[in-house]
This record gives sequence, structure tokens and C-alpha cells, in this order.
Amino acid sequence: MELNTTSVYVIWKGHLLLILRSRNDSNNPLWWEAPAGHVDVHCNVGDSAIARSEALRELKEETGIEAQDSQLVYLPRYSNLKHSSYLLIIHSKLPPKVTLSFEHEKFKWISLCKANVCSPLRKEVKQFVKDMCNV
Repeated sequence: MELNTTSVYVIWKGHLLLILRSRNDSNNPLWWEAPAGHVDVHCNVGDSAIARSEALRELKEETGIEAQDSQLVYLPRYSNLKHSSYLLIIHSKLPPKVTLSFEHEKFKWISLCKANVCSPLRKEVKQFVKDMCNV
């Protein structure tokens, strides 16, 4: 099986980065989500150097945030046969600068355990928040 998509949950000081899809997007317009996208390079499912590279590429394309693959934590619980999920925890005093792509129109840093109040919120993000906060 080949990987189709990847996502990165970005946390800074207990806050989750959420991005709002553009109202003109054909895929879930005006839904809040974590940075995610399609894999451009063929690779097997699961965690690999290529999957990490693709996750970082999507993160940079959608938010302008740059990171190293060694900073990513693979999340098998939120991955499946076509998708790999990662966690990136930012350890800086200030949040990283976010520069959105044309696919998104807003972003917010929201307390992780309050992220479920964002609506509509993609179901995989809801599950991540629920699990992380034991809600």
C-alpha cells in the first residue's frame, strides 16, 4: 500500500494550531483542521524518511512553519493504511510565524483542551483533542 496523505498536529505551549480551509475550497470549505495534505512522492504506509519529508513539506506549504524530521513524533494511533500523522511540539518563547497558503484563510492557536469548540472541526482532529485531553 502507498501513503496518500499526511498531517502534522502542531502544539506550542499547550496550544494547538488550527487552520481554516478557504471558503472557495472544494474540499470541506470553512472547516478547521490541522496542517495536512496529499503526498507527492510515492512511499509505503507508516513512518519513513519520505513520509516525514512529505509531512514537513505540507506543513511548510500550508503554514510557512519549518521543522526538522527529527522533531516529528509519529502517531500510529492517528495513522492508517493511507495516512500518516505526526506531532510537532514547538519549544520557543513565541509561537512560530504562520503564513497561510491560498487553501486557508485563517489560523488560530487554541488551548488544546478547548479546540473542540471550533466548529466545524474535522473528525480526526476532534479525536486527537479528545484523546489528548481525556475528554
